[in-house]
Amino acid sequence: MGADCSKSNRKTNPVSEAQFIYPYFLTFDKLIGFKQELKAVKGFIDYLKNQENYQGIGDVEPPLGILLYGVPGTGKTTLARALAKETKLPFFEVSSSLFSQKYKGLAPQMVKDLFEAARKEAAKNNGAIIFLDECETIFTNLGTLEAGSEIANVVNQFKTEMTSFENNPEKPIFIIGATNHEDQIDEVIKSRFTYNIEVKPGNKVERQQFLEFLIKKRKNPYSDEAKKYLFEVINEALERLPHHQQFLKANRTLENILKTTVIVFAQNRGTGENKRNEINQEDLKQAYQMIVSQNIETLDQIENQKKGETK
Repeated sequence: MGADCSKSNRKTNPVSEAQFIYPYFLTFDKLIGFKQELKAVKGFIDYLKNQENYQGIGDVEPPLGILLYGVPGTGKTTLARALAKETKLPFFEVSSSLFSQKYKGLAPQMVKDLFEAARKEAAKNNGAIIFLDECETIFTNLGTLEAGSEIANVVNQFKTEMTSFENNPEKPIFIIGATNHEDQIDEVIKSRFTYNIEVKPGNKVERQQFLEFLIKKRKNPYSDEAKKYLFEVINEALERLPHHQQFLKANRTLENILKTTVIVFAQNRGTGENKRNEINQEDLKQAYQMIVSQNIETLDQIENQKKGETK
């Protein structure tokens, strides 16, 4: 197991104290997008909410967990937190990097402590959820690791804990893993997730809904012209991106475009009588160049096409 994990060491272990129930987690009805993903987790949610329906019908194995994968910035963490909010179960949110960086030598014991803490909460609340972000860090394919290495020991400890006889099937522990690199995850670990769900970027309509939400939330002074340009031109340009750039359609890109737009506006709004009070389409165009592509030919083509349609 590596280093001795005395009581003093355990006091510095952040994992066993990683229980969070945030009041600002969104419920499913507040999410923008995720339609296919929510359909995919329907069985998981039903089991958590209506466990009595699964009693007295023979052997029923509870779902062990969900692996959420996909390009960066699609909202995998948001979806995992919404699952916790929806089920009202204790939620242990852990960054997987903890097991491989700061606490080297303690990692396998930290895994054990995490599951012990989750089992205690599950016993009191009819279940608990452990959420592991960037889980490829600790679920790395064992074939690529040196036997006896720290990460190999962590992977094996997770395998042991996920199927331990100490887990009560009537008050189960569910694992939700999130990764941008599904191909790097150990196949045995992957098979222990009941659901493997790809979280995709939103479609064109969902992107506009998310942009409208952000603009309303942040209260930045977009002109009507700028909003029209954002929804009709920039959104369409994102829609036309090739498959290998799908990650640029993700919510994180939309957030970065808007954040950068505000900075561009603040830098270029002028002074005195010439000072602008509203964000315009040129601010958005510059932000697009900085975040998505220096080439704005597509933007100009779409803009000209839109102008032609209104003549």
